[in-house]
Amino acid sequence: MEVDSYMKFLKSKKQNNRLFLFVTAMDQVVIARPNFKINDDCWENLPILQTFGEFDKEYLFDTSVFSHLRNLLDEKKYTFLFNSQSEKNQILEQLGEIQLDNIYIDELNWLKRFGYYYHHTLAIAAFLVKFSQDVGLPQNLTAKLLEAAFLQDIGLSRLPYNVLFSNELFQNDDKLIMDQHTVISYLLIGYYSKKQRKSLGKIILNHHFPEKSLDSEATEREIIWMIYNMGIFDALINNRPFRPAYKPESALLYLKQLNKSLNLGTDIVSWLENKFYIKKNDVLSDFLVPYHPGVKSYQLN
Repeated sequence: MEVDSYMKFLKSKKQNNRLFLFVTAMDQVVIARPNFKINDDCWENLPILQTFGEFDKEYLFDTSVFSHLRNLLDEKKYTFLFNSQSEKNQILEQLGEIQLDNIYIDELNWLKRFGYYYHHTLAIAAFLVKFSQDVGLPQNLTAKLLEAAFLQDIGLSRLPYNVLFSNELFQNDDKLIMDQHTVISYLLIGYYSKKQRKSLGKIILNHHFPEKSLDSEATEREIIWMIYNMGIFDALINNRPFRPAYKPESALLYLKQLNKSLNLGTDIVSWLENKFYIKKNDVLSDFLVPYHPGVKSYQLN
């Protein structure tokens, strides 16, 4: 995949002449860099383009992101996961202790402008904190997982408004543009970070495409699968312009079938099953699954 060819495609679209290239001059240098291929050489060269020094770190507790996380845990649709104040307090305590480079806090603040996508990012992170606490994930794995969860979709803020806020399923050109947000996120991570963050970049690049992670290191693959599953589940239980929210039980049944078809790990699915009473023989029929990045729409039977 060549970023340069993607840029030529976007520039050929009259309605997309003013794109993420013009968000900041810094990002224009990175994203529009000619002849970049998404490979090891690309990753090695990205930090060379930096024109600034080290970033300071911030605790999430000291940011507005934390207050938005607190509000999210109180949303009615999430009571099946966060059903007591003591559980919410435990989740918030762990979230508040997360440290991110201040440039990434800036990126999350920018993502706030895009409503649903910002909310979706926070929901996935909150889900994964609860999951990690329930199943006892190792601390080092949890730290890497949550960092990737918060940064997975920062590239969305560089996509055109007419795509992000479409009232229809993503199709054709819009689908191609939407799918590329993982590439943009990857480039931003590589640009902001040091070379040793390559593992984080690979997770970000493939978090919507778990089938591409089969050759990845085991920890990377596990994180990609967890973010992928949580992302689809949260997307399904939220209202979207092109369809109403699914009941959590229906979203879980879809997720079970998807994991089976892709031969993915089932830890997330098993954990979610414990949150509901799902009859063993429940199936979904004549049910059109909405588009989610990395997932084709198809009929379940």
